[in-house]
Amino acid sequence: MAIDGTYSVEVSMPRGNRPLKITLKSDGSSLSGAVDGPFGKQSISEGKVNGNELYWKVRLKAPEDRAVSGPLGMQTGELLQGMVRFITDSFRENPIGAPPDDAGEETKEDFVIEFNATLDGDDMSGKMQFGPYATGTFKGSRS
Repeated sequence: MAIDGTYSVEVSMPRGNRPLKITLKSDGSSLSGAVDGPFGKQSISEGKVNGNELYWKVRLKAPEDRAVSGPLGMQTGELLQGMVRFITDSFRENPIGAPPDDAGEETKEDFVIEFNATLDGDDMSGKMQFGPYATGTFKGSRS
C-alpha cells in the first residue's frame, strides 16, 4: 500500500475542527514524517506500519528553562502551558471529564500525542490521544 505523501486532515473537536498537515514516509514497517498544526511542525516518533494501519507519536518537549524565550515569542514554559490549555479548551464540551488537577501547572515531562490511523487509498482516518487529557478523531485525504 502506498503510504508516502502529505495528508490534509481535520481533527474533530466539540468547539470546531482543527486542520493538520501530516507528512509520512514508510520504510518497511517503520514510519517517519511530521505533523504541522497549531504548535508548528513536529517530527513523529515511534512510527509503525501494519498493512493499512499506522501508528505514531508526536512528542512536544517540556521546557528546559522558563527564562528562555521560545517559539511564538513565548517563554518556553508558557508554550507547553498554552498547548495544554488549547487542548483542554477544545474538548471542554466533550463528556470526558475534567482534566487532571495539574493540567495547568508547568511540568518537566514531554507532552505526547498518539495517533492511530487507517488508510483507504488516498483517505486517512483515525484517533488521537492527547496525553491523559482527551481523545479526538481526524479524517482527510492525501494532498
